[in-house]
Amino acid sequence: MSDGFVRERFLREFIHTNSPYVVPFVIQLCGEYVIEIISIIHSNLGKLNRDMYIEFFNENPGFIHLTRQRATSYWNCFFQYEKPLNESRLAFEVLSYFEVPKPNKASNPAP
Repeated sequence: MSDGFVRERFLREFIHTNSPYVVPFVIQLCGEYVIEIISIIHSNLGKLNRDMYIEFFNENPGFIHLTRQRATSYWNCFFQYEKPLNESRLAFEVLSYFEVPKPNKASNPAP
């Protein structure tokens, strides 16, 4: 859907739905990098089921990688010089909020 106003309206309606079916749609919006939409997601982080999102991230690393690449591309093309840095980095803050660092095997030596 190419109309950002329609995506924003529906996001406001379903962002608080506690269903794993909502997660990919919310995360995909981060890759599309519409500041107004990402601001909604960012301001609602504390109300989202973080465990559900973390599970999605862990089960879909390719989708998360592609979404991060898209966000980076949009940011490089449209926002790196136009917006204040803290506002233009919201998509990366959202994506990072749900990423749990993997344990480093080298730092956990076997007994």
